[in-house]
Amino acid sequence: MIQTMKGIHVTDAIAGSARLRGLLTDESGGMSDADRAAELRATLVEKLRADQKITSPAVEAAFRAVARERFLPADIPLETAYGVDNSVVTKRDQHGVAVSSVSAAYIQARMLEQAELRPGMAVLEVGSGGLNAALIAEIVGSEGRVLSVDIDPEVTDRAAALLNETGYGGRVRVLVADAEHGVPGEGPFDAIIVTVGAWDIAPSWLDHLATDGVLVLPLIMNGVTRTMSLSQPRSRRWTGVDSGSVGTWLQVSESDQLLATKRPPSTVLVSM
Repeated sequence: MIQTMKGIHVTDAIAGSARLRGLLTDESGGMSDADRAAELRATLVEKLRADQKITSPAVEAAFRAVARERFLPADIPLETAYGVDNSVVTKRDQHGVAVSSVSAAYIQARMLEQAELRPGMAVLEVGSGGLNAALIAEIVGSEGRVLSVDIDPEVTDRAAALLNETGYGGRVRVLVADAEHGVPGEGPFDAIIVTVGAWDIAPSWLDHLATDGVLVLPLIMNGVTRTMSLSQPRSRRWTGVDSGSVGTWLQVSESDQLLATKRPPSTVLVSM
């Protein structure tokens, strides 16, 4: 296993941990995969609600609606797909290093709650995987607008194909772009959700935010990743919200440069 800000990575061909199996034991007695997935989906939602990772009806409804297994490699067991804290690798580099993954459910839930999404919103997702974009699309509805971008064309191709297969292709646009430098011709966005570990806050993200927009990102500070929700800078209010796992409360006010840290020589980017 590889411990990351995305949760606990499981390898592409290995089932979930013994602890997870204990939580989600298969007692289906011949139940179909679709019925078993629905049962596990309901169990996951109840667990996330009990842990206060899901706190709103909108996020709950999205998690009940989206079939997580449809966005994962075919050999991933349902019990792993619907684990609370398992992320699943979807791409490795030539050295076998994980470079893209689907995030753990509890991280997705908290970031969606922090974004305070509502029907009709325009949302930019930085880092494409398909699943998180589908959850966003469920929340913002048919009047909303979802744009998912990733620097890796293989990742965007996979995400776009899965979104089409699951009926979200007409509700989510997927583009190849380096969002650190902005997405020309796009925006403003009511919310930007960054699903890759960030060592600083790209000015382009702030430029793409609408007035009173919200930026949610996993910010790496002093070796610790905190999932932060930050308001649009023109309001002069910067508020960091505890992710519920590794974060702490942080308040920063009246600052045009919130944080600036040096990016390590090699950074692995994983997407939701």
